[in-house]
Amino acid sequence: MSKKKCAILLRGHSKRTRTDPYDPINFDALLGGVQSFKENVLAPLKDQYEVDVYMVPSNNDNIAQLCAELSPRQFWLSMNEGDLAQSTTMLTGLTMLKKQDHYDCIFITRFDILYKKKITEFVNGRNEDVIIPFFDVQTTPNRSCDIMHWINNDSENKVFDKFIDSVLDIRNNNK
Repeated sequence: MSKKKCAILLRGHSKRTRTDPYDPINFDALLGGVQSFKENVLAPLKDQYEVDVYMVPSNNDNIAQLCAELSPRQFWLSMNEGDLAQSTTMLTGLTMLKKQDHYDCIFITRFDILYKKKITEFVNGRNEDVIIPFFDVQTTPNRSCDIMHWINNDSENKVFDKFIDSVLDIRNNNK
């Protein structure tokens, strides 16, 4: 029996230097983030699934190095008139991913994360349509988690389509 298929969508900034004293967080995904991703996300998922990696960086930093490290099936750039919000890169990736093969599960995450545990500890045996791995986040009507999502997709992509519609609803919410 062949393995189920899993897509991983990496998105957002892969490197950032801030000059704002109120948000001075600098990072470079190649300095620890990629290694923790390979050890705690990519390797465990490859044990259970046929995995394809896709990337939607919101800047040009590190693209060649990230491609060399992660061997994505494809990557897309997300430019929308200077708007590089997380939802912009997510929607670009989701729209392009929908044009690819069917996937049984989809893991959407960001470049700027350090993974300290294996993703499989949080998603194996869970049947919910959408899971927010690693932690529980309270949401409000005007706010939702943008860090990572695990989608248990169905054979007709109804779950995936509903997830995309939900992101569009949040993106278009003017509240």
